[in-house]
Amino acid sequence: MGRAATLAASEPQAVSPGEGVLPLLLCVEGVSPSNRGHEPAPAQAGDALATKAAFSLLGTPAPESLAKRRWSVSYLALVHATERTLEGHRYLAGVSGDLVNWVSAQSGPEMLPPYAAGAARSRLLPLLTEGHYGVQVTPEEIETLACWIDLQVPFCGDYEEANLWTPEDQAKYRHFLEKRRRMEDLEHRSIADWQK
Repeated sequence: MGRAATLAASEPQAVSPGEGVLPLLLCVEGVSPSNRGHEPAPAQAGDALATKAAFSLLGTPAPESLAKRRWSVSYLALVHATERTLEGHRYLAGVSGDLVNWVSAQSGPEMLPPYAAGAARSRLLPLLTEGHYGVQVTPEEIETLACWIDLQVPFCGDYEEANLWTPEDQAKYRHFLEKRRRMEDLEHRSIADWQK
Protein backbone atom coordinates (compact mmCIF):
# COMPACT_ATOMS: atom_id res chain seq x y z
CA MET A 1 0.00 0.00 0.00
CA GLY A 2 2.96 2.28 0.52
CA ARG A 3 2.68 5.64 2.24
CA ALA A 4 -1.04 6.02 2.81
CA ALA A 5 -1.23 9.72 3.59
CA THR A 6 0.96 12.76 3.37
CA LEU A 7 1.35 14.63 6.64
CA ALA A 8 2.13 18.30 6.64
CA ALA A 9 5.82 18.96 7.26
CA SER A 10 5.04 20.44 10.69
CA GLU A 11 3.10 17.38 11.79
CA PRO A 12 4.82 14.56 13.72
CA GLN A 13 4.79 11.12 12.15
CA ALA A 14 3.00 8.73 14.51
CA VAL A 15 3.80 5.37 12.97
CA SER A 16 5.94 3.97 10.24
CA PRO A 17 3.81 3.18 7.22
CA GLY A 18 3.45 -0.49 6.50
CA GLU A 19 1.26 -2.83 4.55
CA GLY A 20 -2.35 -1.85 5.22
CA VAL A 21 -1.44 0.99 7.61
CA LEU A 22 -2.85 4.46 7.18
CA PRO A 23 -0.67 6.66 9.40
CA LEU A 24 -2.90 9.60 10.27
CA LEU A 25 -3.31 11.75 13.32
CA LEU A 26 -6.84 13.05 13.61
CA CYS A 27 -8.05 15.86 15.79
CA VAL A 28 -11.59 14.81 16.64
CA GLU A 29 -13.58 13.97 19.73
CA GLY A 30 -11.91 16.78 21.67
CA VAL A 31 -8.30 15.74 21.07
CA SER A 32 -6.26 18.79 20.14
CA PRO A 33 -3.41 18.82 17.59
CA SER A 34 -0.88 19.32 20.38
CA ASN A 35 -1.75 16.08 22.19
CA ARG A 36 -2.64 13.81 19.28
CA GLY A 37 -0.92 10.48 19.43
CA HIS A 38 -0.42 10.65 23.18
CA GLU A 39 -2.27 7.95 25.00
CA PRO A 40 -3.14 8.01 28.69
CA ALA A 41 -1.46 5.45 30.90
CA PRO A 42 -3.57 2.31 31.21
CA ALA A 43 -5.38 1.84 34.52
CA GLN A 44 -4.20 -1.77 34.55
CA ALA A 45 -1.33 -2.65 32.25
CA GLY A 46 -1.67 -5.40 29.68
CA ASP A 47 -5.36 -5.39 28.77
CA ALA A 48 -7.23 -3.15 26.31
CA LEU A 49 -10.25 -3.26 28.61
CA ALA A 50 -8.32 -1.32 31.25
CA THR A 51 -7.23 1.43 28.83
CA LYS A 52 -9.34 4.57 28.43
CA ALA A 53 -7.46 5.92 25.39
CA ALA A 54 -8.02 9.32 23.83
CA PHE A 55 -8.77 9.25 20.12
CA SER A 56 -5.67 7.76 18.55
CA LEU A 57 -4.73 6.31 15.21
CA LEU A 58 -1.46 4.82 16.37
CA GLY A 59 -0.78 1.19 15.57
CA THR A 60 -0.03 0.48 19.24
CA PRO A 61 -1.05 -3.07 20.18
CA ALA A 62 -4.01 -3.35 22.56
CA PRO A 63 -4.41 -6.93 23.80
CA GLU A 64 -7.83 -8.08 24.97
CA SER A 65 -8.23 -11.20 27.08
CA LEU A 66 -11.72 -12.56 26.26
CA ALA A 67 -11.33 -12.51 22.46
CA LYS A 68 -7.66 -13.42 22.81
CA ARG A 69 -6.97 -10.79 20.18
CA ARG A 70 -4.18 -8.23 19.82
CA TRP A 71 -6.20 -5.28 18.52
CA SER A 72 -4.58 -1.98 17.60
CA VAL A 73 -5.39 1.29 19.35
CA SER A 74 -6.27 2.82 15.97
CA TYR A 75 -8.82 0.10 15.16
CA LEU A 76 -10.46 0.40 18.58
CA ALA A 77 -10.64 4.18 18.17
CA LEU A 78 -12.17 4.04 14.69
CA VAL A 79 -14.84 1.48 15.60
CA HIS A 80 -15.56 3.32 18.87
CA ALA A 81 -14.99 0.15 20.87
CA THR A 82 -16.99 0.06 24.08
CA GLU A 83 -16.85 -2.31 26.99
CA ARG A 84 -19.63 -4.91 27.24
CA THR A 85 -20.20 -7.88 29.52
CA LEU A 86 -21.25 -11.38 28.45
CA GLU A 87 -21.76 -14.10 31.03
CA GLY A 88 -19.66 -12.17 33.51
CA HIS A 89 -16.77 -11.60 31.07
CA ARG A 90 -15.74 -8.13 29.92
CA TYR A 91 -14.98 -7.56 26.25
CA LEU A 92 -14.79 -4.80 23.64
CA ALA A 93 -17.48 -4.34 21.02
CA GLY A 94 -17.34 -1.95 18.08
CA VAL A 95 -20.19 0.52 17.82
CA SER A 96 -21.20 2.06 14.50
CA GLY A 97 -21.20 5.82 14.86
CA ASP A 98 -21.00 9.00 12.87
CA LEU A 99 -17.22 8.86 12.31
CA VAL A 100 -17.24 5.28 10.97
CA ASN A 101 -20.71 3.93 10.19
CA TRP A 102 -21.26 0.32 9.14
CA VAL A 103 -23.77 -2.51 9.20
CA SER A 104 -22.46 -5.20 11.52
CA ALA A 105 -23.32 -8.86 11.93
CA GLN A 106 -25.25 -7.79 15.03
CA SER A 107 -27.27 -5.11 13.21
CA GLY A 108 -31.01 -5.58 12.97
CA PRO A 109 -32.30 -7.54 9.96
CA GLU A 110 -34.64 -4.80 8.74
CA MET A 111 -34.46 -3.64 5.13
CA LEU A 112 -32.28 -0.55 4.87
CA PRO A 113 -32.73 2.13 2.22
CA PRO A 114 -29.75 2.88 -0.03
CA TYR A 115 -26.99 4.87 1.68
CA ALA A 116 -28.53 4.33 5.14
CA ALA A 117 -25.20 3.11 6.51
CA GLY A 118 -21.62 2.52 5.49
CA ALA A 119 -18.97 4.75 4.01
CA ALA A 120 -21.63 7.10 2.62
CA ARG A 121 -22.68 7.91 6.21
CA SER A 122 -19.20 7.98 7.77
CA ARG A 123 -17.85 11.37 8.82
CA LEU A 124 -14.27 10.09 8.44
CA LEU A 125 -14.25 10.30 4.63
CA PRO A 126 -15.37 13.94 4.27
CA LEU A 127 -13.08 14.85 7.17
CA LEU A 128 -10.07 13.47 5.28
CA THR A 129 -11.21 14.63 1.83
CA GLU A 130 -11.57 18.23 3.02
CA GLY A 131 -8.06 18.15 4.47
CA HIS A 132 -7.68 17.68 8.19
CA TYR A 133 -4.78 19.64 9.67
CA GLY A 134 -2.93 19.50 6.38
CA VAL A 135 -3.37 15.76 5.80
CA GLN A 136 -3.61 15.01 2.10
CA VAL A 137 -5.28 11.74 1.16
CA THR A 138 -5.43 10.44 -2.41
CA PRO A 139 -8.69 9.33 -4.04
CA GLU A 140 -7.35 5.75 -4.01
CA GLU A 141 -6.81 5.95 -0.24
CA ILE A 142 -10.35 7.31 0.27
CA GLU A 143 -11.69 4.40 -1.83
CA THR A 144 -9.65 1.96 0.29
CA LEU A 145 -11.11 3.41 3.50
CA ALA A 146 -14.63 3.33 2.02
CA CYS A 147 -14.15 -0.31 1.02
CA TRP A 148 -12.90 -1.16 4.54
CA ILE A 149 -15.98 0.48 6.10
CA ASP A 150 -18.39 -1.17 3.64
CA LEU A 151 -16.82 -4.58 4.30
CA GLN A 152 -17.92 -4.18 7.95
CA VAL A 153 -14.61 -2.76 9.24
CA PRO A 154 -12.60 -6.01 9.37
CA PHE A 155 -9.66 -5.95 11.79
CA CYS A 156 -7.45 -8.40 9.94
CA GLY A 157 -7.57 -10.51 6.82
CA ASP A 158 -7.45 -13.91 8.50
CA TYR A 159 -8.88 -15.18 11.77
CA GLU A 160 -5.46 -16.43 12.84
CA GLU A 161 -3.85 -12.98 12.56
CA ALA A 162 -3.18 -10.93 15.68
CA ASN A 163 -4.28 -13.65 18.06
CA LEU A 164 -3.14 -14.22 21.61
CA TRP A 165 -3.86 -17.95 21.56
CA THR A 166 -2.24 -20.58 23.70
CA PRO A 167 -0.91 -23.72 21.96
CA GLU A 168 -4.15 -25.43 23.06
CA ASP A 169 -6.25 -22.67 21.44
CA GLN A 170 -4.24 -23.03 18.21
CA ALA A 171 -4.73 -26.81 18.19
CA LYS A 172 -8.47 -26.40 18.78
CA TYR A 173 -8.75 -23.89 15.94
CA ARG A 174 -6.79 -26.14 13.55
CA HIS A 175 -8.99 -29.12 14.53
CA PHE A 176 -12.22 -27.29 13.66
CA LEU A 177 -10.71 -25.76 10.53
CA GLU A 178 -9.73 -29.22 9.25
CA LYS A 179 -13.19 -30.52 10.16
CA ARG A 180 -14.76 -27.70 8.13
CA ARG A 181 -12.50 -28.49 5.17
CA ARG A 182 -13.43 -32.19 5.34
CA MET A 183 -17.13 -31.28 5.36
CA GLU A 184 -16.65 -28.93 2.39
CA ASP A 185 -14.91 -31.73 0.49
CA LEU A 186 -17.75 -34.13 1.36
CA GLU A 187 -20.31 -31.58 0.18
CA HIS A 188 -18.49 -31.05 -3.14
CA ARG A 189 -18.31 -34.81 -3.74
CA SER A 190 -22.01 -35.23 -2.84
CA ILE A 191 -23.02 -32.48 -5.29
CA ALA A 192 -20.84 -34.01 -8.01
CA ASP A 193 -22.42 -37.46 -7.38
CA TRP A 194 -25.90 -35.95 -7.46
CA GLN A 195 -25.20 -34.20 -10.80
CA LYS A 196 -24.19 -37.48 -12.50
